[in-house]
Amino acid sequence: MCKIRKFITLEFISIKPDLKPKNLLIFTVLAVVGFIIAGPPGMLMGIFPIATNIVSSSFSAGTDGLDALYGTLAITRKTVVRGRYLFAFIIAAIFSIFYFMIVALGSMLLQNSISTQGLLLVTLVFFIFQSIMSIVDLPILFKIGFKRARLFVGMFPLFVLLMFMLISRAYGTSYESPDVFEIADDAGAMFFNVAFLRENIFSLTLAVISWLSLASVSFVLSLNFYTKRDF
Repeated sequence: MCKIRKFITLEFISIKPDLKPKNLLIFTVLAVVGFIIAGPPGMLMGIFPIATNIVSSSFSAGTDGLDALYGTLAITRKTVVRGRYLFAFIIAAIFSIFYFMIVALGSMLLQNSISTQGLLLVTLVFFIFQSIMSIVDLPILFKIGFKRARLFVGMFPLFVLLMFMLISRAYGTSYESPDVFEIADDAGAMFFNVAFLRENIFSLTLAVISWLSLASVSFVLSLNFYTKRDF
């Protein structure tokens, strides 16, 4: 566990070059444009890509990332894989909290009240979606490395969000901010209702098991790919 903590610390150090003002400005512009086009959900156009970029940044450091360095520090490949999955989930949690604050601030600026339950549900959905992005991306990064995977890693979250927006518009879903907050309030009140949780305990348990199973399969694939790579 101590080695994993040290590894995650090194991962956070490795992301500093990617947090340049220019990069942050690009993602901020994407978030603002998304907000103008689609309201609060559109802000994910900037937040998802930067979170994904941070998760993959250590893969891009140097010729083979930081992997050669980790080898000299006697950090096993299994520790590297475990550490990168934990790092990805920590990043997802950090940006979920960030999105929570942004939506709360947006509701105040737009003078649209949103309940704590609504905010919590939006944050939970963000975390799940961001974690799934990482679960999908990591085996690819471990298999072929950042150089060959960077286009997919960079464009995948934008593609998913674009498809979501297009499908929603095709079915006549409104993206006006008041509707978004109202939907979040209604869904949050329903989801965090004790009766709802009791009635849907099987479905919720199945959803958790599915997420854990997907993460486990992703981890096994990543470990298998990574142990076979040469540095």
